Amino acid sequence: MQPEYINVGDLFSRENVFAVPLFQRPYVWDEDRWELLWDDITRVTEETLAAARAPRRHFLGSIVVQQRPNGVAQVPRREVIDGQQRLTTLQVLLKAVADALEADLVTADTALPFATLLRHPFAIKTDVEGSYKVWPTNVDRPAFREVMDGLARRGVNAEDRFFAAYRFFRGKAEAWIVATGDYPEIRARRADALARSLRQHLWLIVLNLAEDDQAQVIFETLNARGTPLTPGDLVKNLLMRRAQEEGAPVAALYEKHWRHFDDDRIWQQNVGAGYTARPRLDFFLQQALTVLTSQSIPMTQVYDSFAAYLAATQGGTTATEHLERISTLSLTARRIFLAEEDDADRALIAAARIRAMDFSTALPVLMVLLTDPKRDRADVAQAAIWLESFLVRRMVCGLNTGMYGLFFVDVMNGVAKAGCASDAVRTILAQERSDSTRWPDDEEFGHAWRTYPLYRTLKRGRLNMILRALEMSLRDPELTDPVAVPRTLTIEHILPRQWKPWWPLPAGADGGAAERRDEILHTIGNLTLVKRKLNEKLSNAPWNTGDAECKRAALRQHGMMRLNATLGSCELWDEGAILDRGDHLLSQAIHIWPRPLSR
Repeated sequence: MQPEYINVGDLFSRENVFAVPLFQRPYVWDEDRWELLWDDITRVTEETLAAARAPRRHFLGSIVVQQRPNGVAQVPRREVIDGQQRLTTLQVLLKAVADALEADLVTADTALPFATLLRHPFAIKTDVEGSYKVWPTNVDRPAFREVMDGLARRGVNAEDRFFAAYRFFRGKAEAWIVATGDYPEIRARRADALARSLRQHLWLIVLNLAEDDQAQVIFETLNARGTPLTPGDLVKNLLMRRAQEEGAPVAALYEKHWRHFDDDRIWQQNVGAGYTARPRLDFFLQQALTVLTSQSIPMTQVYDSFAAYLAATQGGTTATEHLERISTLSLTARRIFLAEEDDADRALIAAARIRAMDFSTALPVLMVLLTDPKRDRADVAQAAIWLESFLVRRMVCGLNTGMYGLFFVDVMNGVAKAGCASDAVRTILAQERSDSTRWPDDEEFGHAWRTYPLYRTLKRGRLNMILRALEMSLRDPELTDPVAVPRTLTIEHILPRQWKPWWPLPAGADGGAAERRDEILHTIGNLTLVKRKLNEKLSNAPWNTGDAECKRAALRQHGMMRLNATLGSCELWDEGAILDRGDHLLSQAIHIWPRPLSR
């Protein structure tokens, strides 16, 4: 490894193309990073203006490159192992500043030295890549080329990240040049200082790897600190490098089996909240690796586990075959991630509900079921119903989930080997007896349903899903309009939480009446779904006063839900009405989430 300390001008004036491998992640820098870089540039430039001698060198960071074979007539290539975000940004920055300088007659000559920093003028026509100083990864090339070819000046494709970076830096450069006055001599002096700072006073450390250096190991080590790459980035890098070592057509494999992960926004969307949030691609790889290895894989060990799996299968399974399997699983995973609760496919309804409950450890079971095209669809749907029922019943009963990761791997493995999936799932779930994995029967489920304060014991998303499922079950599929139940509906207490000022106990109530009311207040029989504005209007309103302002009249007038249809017929809403409604909804719940041998 040969380190070299070099300024930006010298780095880009050399006859080299810095080529970013297609298996590295796309360009991700945003305005926060651009702002930091621009602040560094203006600080150095201000020192250049103020000092009689050259300012101190400003260090921008390091890049790691490795020699890459090229044709005799081609511009030499260096493959970028690390630092592609910085190199790509510097090229867009230089282009933006050069255009800003060239647009002003006073400063146009200052832009001339930038030409050799941005293009290789003597590259042969057939060497398209060779005409650029930096050649980004596949998915970034069209937009990058448009910016570097001058289309950004005309506002084409204005939403792209490269165009945003170009507009940011050009705007900053134009504003800085005239910041202390618009006189020609001031503009010329400031433009010259800015150009010299960019070329001469910004420095990088370049590590040149020999061809036999372990680029993958160095790449992982460098990215193990600071802001780490995601498991998706690392797995992609590892697979494509393995394919390259095996002599496979890497570009074709990327296009066929991985590019959709970079292009389709669903895979880059963050899932989860706070410190647990991460791209959906990472969750998919965790679940896919669970399917491929038949082991429970913690999110923190996705990359290490994948590297170990790749090493264990080396010689028996090629990188191409691994990519094919991951790509196939991703088609199923996408259906699961996009599934809705009103889907025509009952298995996908189960997927949507399991996602709403946030039991992702069960999703590999569905992935195995839905990926196999030979399985009977009705059999798959019934297996999904058993799985959903198991999860809902345990959730309502407040049973622990600590063993789910290992348990659902056993379920998944059992399903994979079984001819009849629904029988396999039913048998495995029904035979469990321990508190950590047993499937509650109707008696236990019914007791929890009637008496547990589910509004307090369940997360809002989980309780909301249960109420949406009840609403769908109350509709007649032959007669009811096929209208989806919006996820934005809010949970309303029919008997309000603050009931004492507005819903007094009946005359003659015994001393325990208030306690009994508090116990039943948060049970499912007293809960429903309404729009947020209606929820705010109902709030603590009395049940039935005979006018339009009472809760009963408002639900009659505005409530279109079957879940609320029978409420309007209740003259009185009290503890007895709550219990009756809870029993009615329980019969629906047992129908939605059955258990074998239910009584």
